[in-house]
Amino acid sequence: QPLFDRYDYFWFMGIYKESEASRQHAQKWSFQSRYALPDLDPNKDVAASPFAIPEYSPNTLIAKNWESWDEVLDYLHQNNKKVIIDFVPNHLALDCELAKTHPQYFIQGNQAQYQANPDFYYPISSSDEKTYYLAHGKDPNFPPWADTLQLNYAIPEVHRYMSDVLQNLSLHSDGLRCDMAMLLDPGTFLRTWGWTLSDEEKKYLSEHSFWEENIPLIKKNVNNHFKFIGEVYWDQDYLSQYFDYLYDDRFYKGVIRPSPDFKNHLYELLDSGHVNNSNCRQALYIENHDEERAIKTLGEKRAKAAAFLAATIPKTMFIVNQGQENGWKIRPPMQINRFPPESDNPQIKAFYQKL
Repeated sequence: QPLFDRYDYFWFMGIYKESEASRQHAQKWSFQSRYALPDLDPNKDVAASPFAIPEYSPNTLIAKNWESWDEVLDYLHQNNKKVIIDFVPNHLALDCELAKTHPQYFIQGNQAQYQANPDFYYPISSSDEKTYYLAHGKDPNFPPWADTLQLNYAIPEVHRYMSDVLQNLSLHSDGLRCDMAMLLDPGTFLRTWGWTLSDEEKKYLSEHSFWEENIPLIKKNVNNHFKFIGEVYWDQDYLSQYFDYLYDDRFYKGVIRPSPDFKNHLYELLDSGHVNNSNCRQALYIENHDEERAIKTLGEKRAKAAAFLAATIPKTMFIVNQGQENGWKIRPPMQINRFPPESDNPQIKAFYQKL
């Protein structure tokens, strides 16, 4: 109960239907998870990535349908808690039904391109019995995510489809953590996929921004208090016009390797807690699902100092990773389904209780 009382929001990851294709992909790389689970059984312990979603319906191990999920939501609301869930707008899982019924919703190549670069495309047999070569989801600066398919935001049908997904999720949560939100920005999408787009698609993209159109729509028609938290590593100026919180790595990188730029960033946060003089605020963390545990990266004393700083800067959100307040040292990979056995650190637990 003290742990429960400590927090205002709970961000639940991996609540959606599991992708069997993503789980099979993760099994190929399961040896990389043995640092966390030396006794890992690939058939029992490996799970799909929570960012390769085949369908935005609950995982039946968690809730049999949205009505059952809403019982969790109602319970937390009765205890004055709110719920954040994930929205992964850039891509869907390899085995999503949408790829079979509407392959035109995805970035496409052809057979020659697939044969020349098989790691970039995934062949899909659609419901019209044709084979389509769909691109994997991608950040412009890194290789593709091989267990995903890239949605094409340069066509209106994808905007409408994902807008419907967004509106439904807003009925079953109090806010969304929007994965890699900047990938949908027209400029970034054009930089990543412009070489595949027609002139008509480029024109549509230049005239329509998904976040600019849909965040105000949710605020107006569903819930004015609904929170949008964007995972953003560039385009902060643009996205801060629409999001309630930006979740970037400037603070995290600053506490790992302090610099004059970090000092300036701290002064900005201490001055207002907002991003670029907008109404958008900063979400701060010292560890998360993608990064090493703070106590391992920083050591115990510096981890406490960084947590104190993140927790006490006014008007910001402090995100605490599961196990962080126990002083756990092992970062569990996203593709395993049980936590490594660890002992709590009583000094860290006492510190977080006091904090």
